[in-house]
Amino acid sequence: MMSCVEELLENSLNDLLKDEWTRFLWHLKKHNFSASKLENANVLETVDMMIDQCKKDGAVELTLTILRKMNKNHQAELLEEKVKSSTQL
Repeated sequence: MMSCVEELLENSLNDLLKDEWTRFLWHLKKHNFSASKLENANVLETVDMMIDQCKKDGAVELTLTILRKMNKNHQAELLEEKVKSSTQL
């Protein structure tokens, strides 16, 4: 079963358009993620890779950083709010 953080990351990344997803993956490669593993990875596989490499908190922070670099500030704010509210349960 997926944890709440994994679901929140998945939902946030699923909102990206195709070209935005490509840019997101490009940014991940700049953070030492394997280009060959990311090449054909879907959202779920990418979330798993981020959590494996960065742990849950790091995956959230990395996602927020990349979304903001992509000028997806509103999407980053929504994710941040949802993560904060989910950890207060």
